[in-house]
Amino acid sequence: GQRNESLAWFWSVKVDLGGLNHSWNEEFHWLWAKALQDRWKEEIELVQLEMNWTCNFFLWKAGQW
Repeated sequence: GQRNESLAWFWSVKVDLGGLNHSWNEEFHWLWAKALQDRWKEEIELVQLEMNWTCNFFLWKAGQW
């Protein structure tokens, strides 16, 4: 909901972490992207399991008829 607002001041601060083009906010963005990727991998795994459980439930229900 806040995508039209300007970024906080600390996103523009450059801190040298040992490399020429390496700042703490680049490191943060990499970590944020990695966490997002991990969440989506987990979500895909959960959706596949839920689909399997749903199919198994309906097969079980069909056997009761």
